[in-house]
Amino acid sequence: YEKLENIKNELKVVYYNLEGNVDEIREYKDNIDFEPDVLNQVEIRLDLINSLKMKYGNSIEEILAYCERSSSELNELVNNNQTIDKLSQKKKDGYIKLNKLAEDISKIRKEVAVKLEDRIEEELRYLGMDKASFKIVVEDNESLNEDGKNKVYFMMTANVGEPLKPLSKVASGGELSRIMLAIKSVIADVDSIPTLIFDEIDTGISGRAAQAVAEKMCLISKNHQVLCVTHLPQIASMADVHFKIEKNIIDGKTYTNVLKLNDKGQTEELARMLGGAILTDLTRKHSIEMKSLANDLKGKIRKT
Repeated sequence: YEKLENIKNELKVVYYNLEGNVDEIREYKDNIDFEPDVLNQVEIRLDLINSLKMKYGNSIEEILAYCERSSSELNELVNNNQTIDKLSQKKKDGYIKLNKLAEDISKIRKEVAVKLEDRIEEELRYLGMDKASFKIVVEDNESLNEDGKNKVYFMMTANVGEPLKPLSKVASGGELSRIMLAIKSVIADVDSIPTLIFDEIDTGISGRAAQAVAEKMCLISKNHQVLCVTHLPQIASMADVHFKIEKNIIDGKTYTNVLKLNDKGQTEELARMLGGAILTDLTRKHSIEMKSLANDLKGKIRKT
């Protein structure tokens, strides 16, 4: 019983302590200054904050940031006349700069065109187009575009006494290839196009003109990859890599095959181009000599 008596005494102490705490709580409650209007205002404000969170952000910070952005946009709209004036002035200033640049470019184009004409005509004569006349016409536009204020035309006549016409209307496929070769020879050092393709470039030429074409392509190949379709041995012999293109009919269908030639294949194909369908020891010997001379010439050209 002694143990139970101790527990009873402890519980009495707890009881009296609780009674004291309850009295203090009652006293604190009685002294609270409760204002229903203030509570109502707080509840209204909390409802407003929760409503704003649903629309403009998950926190007070996000709501305030949205408010700042909106105020800035509203200010721009209210003062849009000032904004329009600033943008209009900026547009005018930009146009003045753009027009000045276009004028400078136009002046340079007209100066360079004259020099370029002479150099291209010189290259054309070297490539066997002795009677060709080449002109670059630089016309002024009334308005600016992505190319500045000019229209540039390449004009040409292949024969003496004929009027100059746009390049596309007077040049054949082979002539266009040689004209392109002439242009690329002049601008080879600044041209960034990695690969050039020449087809039918040997049309209507032979002998010295064909050799000149081959040498020019070799010169261009210092800075560009050159692909050329040719039937002339003078041009083919200057290539570093040879591919033979042939057509075969199999089961009534035509197939085009492209075969990379080894050294022996190159000799045989050059001999065929030199002598026709019938190959002889003489044509083979000639093709070996032609390839050897071409290799020596390429070495000299690429050292320049």
